[in-house]
Amino acid sequence: MTAIVVFIIRSLELIIFKMVLNYNLVLIIKKKILKASANCKKKEIDYLSNEIKMKKWLN
Repeated sequence: MTAIVVFIIRSLELIIFKMVLNYNLVLIIKKKILKASANCKKKEIDYLSNEIKMKKWLN
């Protein structure tokens, strides 16, 4: 009887551990995606500001 209870507790611990690990991985991936999109936005803004400077310089 106690062996069954211990087995159930161990498997629950394992499931919870895997869930936490997966959640942390998802957070890390989300951070990387957000960082990448922020970098893209920054490059876009830099490009647009350079384009505006170029137009002013040409006029």
